[in-house]
Amino acid sequence: MNRRRKMLTSAAAGDTSFWSEFSELEMDRYDDFNILSRSMAEISADVNEVLSQLEGFIGRVEGDIDEFTKLAHHLQDEITAARMVPIGHAVFTIVPRRARCRKTPRASMSSWILSGSETELDNNIIQQISDPLVHLVRQFGGSRHRTKR
Repeated sequence: MNRRRKMLTSAAAGDTSFWSEFSELEMDRYDDFNILSRSMAEISADVNEVLSQLEGFIGRVEGDIDEFTKLAHHLQDEITAARMVPIGHAVFTIVPRRARCRKTPRASMSSWILSGSETELDNNIIQQISDPLVHLVRQFGGSRHRTKR
């Protein structure tokens, strides 16, 4: 096929040395138009083959991208799950203990009812809200207001 293409290319360029390979009966069937049409048909077939190979390659790349996306989402879920901590373990043990440290009459009369200790939060969020919660508890325990809260 490569040899034929070279012959057709040289014929299109005006080279007549390749004509010696054809018999005179074959020469009657091939004129410039036939050579050009066969050349175009071969080029079209080559282009179609390249396109089909590209479609297969693109399909494989899309499949790989889908797999990578699934893997990235799974990894993100696993990292998020690893960072989750039950709020009762972190905050609910710290807040009452710090409130008890403050010896005020109101603090000694207060009692704690905490629920939802198994709720999980990101460890960073727990670290960020623990100090404000302790502050609120201390303010409540040391308050001099006589109103019920």
